[in-house]
Amino acid sequence: MKQQVETYKAHGNIEASNRYQDQINLLEERFKHCQEKLDRFTSPQAIFENKLTRAIADLRNVERSCCVLDIASAGSQNVHDQYQHCLKLYRTLSEIKPEIESIIKSGRHICSDSLTKDGKKLGARIDTLKHLYNTLGDTVTTSKNGLEKIIRLLTQFNQSIEMVVKWIGKQKHDRLENNNHVIDASSISEIESELKKCHVVFDEYKTMVDAAYLADISDRLNLIDREFKTRSIHPHRQRGRRRYRHGVQVFPAPEGAHRARRLSLRRRAAD
Repeated sequence: MKQQVETYKAHGNIEASNRYQDQINLLEERFKHCQEKLDRFTSPQAIFENKLTRAIADLRNVERSCCVLDIASAGSQNVHDQYQHCLKLYRTLSEIKPEIESIIKSGRHICSDSLTKDGKKLGARIDTLKHLYNTLGDTVTTSKNGLEKIIRLLTQFNQSIEMVVKWIGKQKHDRLENNNHVIDASSISEIESELKKCHVVFDEYKTMVDAAYLADISDRLNLIDREFKTRSIHPHRQRGRRRYRHGVQVFPAPEGAHRARRLSLRRRAAD
C-alpha cells in the first residue's frame, strides 16, 4: 500500500495518495493497539494479575459468607446448620491455601523484576490477598471452635435434662400405681446433681449467645425446675397438711402407729 501511495504521487494524483496514506495510518494504529492488548494479556505480569484478581474475588465471596458464622446467634435450633456452613468454608480455605501461597510467592518474584510495571501497586494487591486470607482463616477457625463448644454444651444439657425428665415421669407413674410410694433419697440427690449440671451449662452458654436465642433453653430448664421442686409429681392430694422434705412429700405414719407409740411411752414412765 505504501508503494501505491508513491505511485499516485509520481502521477500527480495527490488526493488518491493522501487517501491511501490515511488508510495506512489507521491500520497501523489499530495494529499497534491490538499488539499492546495482546502483550497485556500474554505477558507474565498480565497472566499473574489475572490470577491475583480471581483469587481476591474468591476470598471476597468467602468473606460475604462469613456473616452467618456469628456464634452469638447460635441458638439451639440453628447451631448445627451454622456449624455445617462453617465446615464448608473451612474446607474451602484449606483447599485453596496452596494456590494462595503460590500466587504470593510468584507475585513477590514479579515485583522484584525491574521490568514490572507499577510494581509497588502490584505489591500492595499481593499484601491485600495475604491479609484477607489470614483474616478469613482466623475468623472461620474461631467460629468453628466456638460452635463446637456450643454443640458440646447443648449435648451435655440435653443429656442431663433427659435424665431429670425420665425420673419425674417415673415418679408420677409410681405414685399413680401406689399412693404410698416412697422415693429413694439417693435418687433425689442424683437428680438434683443433674439439675445443677444443667444450670452450670446454661450459665456458660449464656455468656456465648445473645439473649434473643436463649428462650427455648431457658423455658425448658424453668419448666423442669418447677416439675422437680413442686408437687406436680404428687397429683393425688390428700386432706390435711402435707409435709415435704427436699421437694418430696413425706407421708404420715400408718393409722394406729401414733397410739401405739403413746402407750409405749406411758408404760416406760410407769416403770
